[in-house]
Amino acid sequence: MSVATDQHRTAARASEEPVLVPALEGSPRLAVTLTVGARTMVGENLVRLTLTSPEPRHLGVGGPPLDVRIKLIIPGPEASVDHFAAPRPDAVSDPDAFAGWYRDWAQVDTAERGWMRTYSIREMRGAGHPGNLGEDPELDIDMVLHLEEPAVPGSGVAARWAAAAEVGDTITMLGPNRRLVGPDYGGIEFRPGTARRLLLAGDETALPAICAILETLPAGFTGHAFIEVPGARDEQRVLSRSDVELTWLARGDAPHGTPLDPAVRRLLDERPELCQDCSVGVPSETGEFEEVDIDQTILWETTEGHGPFYAWLAGEAGVITTLRRHLVKELGVDRKQVSFMGYWRKGRVEG
Repeated sequence: MSVATDQHRTAARASEEPVLVPALEGSPRLAVTLTVGARTMVGENLVRLTLTSPEPRHLGVGGPPLDVRIKLIIPGPEASVDHFAAPRPDAVSDPDAFAGWYRDWAQVDTAERGWMRTYSIREMRGAGHPGNLGEDPELDIDMVLHLEEPAVPGSGVAARWAAAAEVGDTITMLGPNRRLVGPDYGGIEFRPGTARRLLLAGDETALPAICAILETLPAGFTGHAFIEVPGARDEQRVLSRSDVELTWLARGDAPHGTPLDPAVRRLLDERPELCQDCSVGVPSETGEFEEVDIDQTILWETTEGHGPFYAWLAGEAGVITTLRRHLVKELGVDRKQVSFMGYWRKGRVEG
């Protein structure tokens, strides 16, 4: 074999090797390590964890976070390996690893890998904010303490972790890489488009998202927001520059949706101007109304608003499905004007 041939084959093999790329330049989603800096009960059924570290400086969507979704990795009892090494901010990896980490993670036993749960950021503050605990950026995550007994394997793991979390504990979070994503990031569903009349409705699991939306809405928006919570002491103070009215609905011992469903129906009946001419400027959509089997699939039907009216509804899938039927089938609101999200399903183990 000639020296030239050997050099050629060596070069060919080298050319087949992947070019390593910094995660900050190649991974739209980053895994950051956060420390519990404070733990505060906000009402009787929600706990606010203030999570801090230097790493959130790499997160963002190029605008207000609105209802942006993030993933918390609830640690498993036998965790021993970092399964998110590839998308860490300081990592340099094969680009395929940025897309394949979930496939690899899902194949690991839950006792080792832990559990992935979805939350909305209640508030995000940059480094140096006067309300921060220290010099680092901070995130507030409000978590519902649904602690049903007896414990079912795989169910309620996030609530149990939150209930036991102490200052100094750490957790991994997956969020948007601000260098690679913008306001069109797929983890944001509140997209009113041209609409300025709003209807927001949800239960306590949607509370962080609705409150974050209201607190970042500019002046010029009107409408109404309903938040159903377990009890009156779970209400929070929300400041908004918009003219969207917020109503808190205490459920008490009644089933989920008992106060929310009639409140939404009553509003649309008593204030028809909220949805008046709501189809103006909306492209027509043919086809009959389709029911969603929420016991077989996830209710997740989102859109960017068209026309003057936009609705955003999230919470227990059965409740949201009933409201979906009322708005779209009974009132004739175009599906291009409403986003419906089943955040969870009563009786179903978390996924």
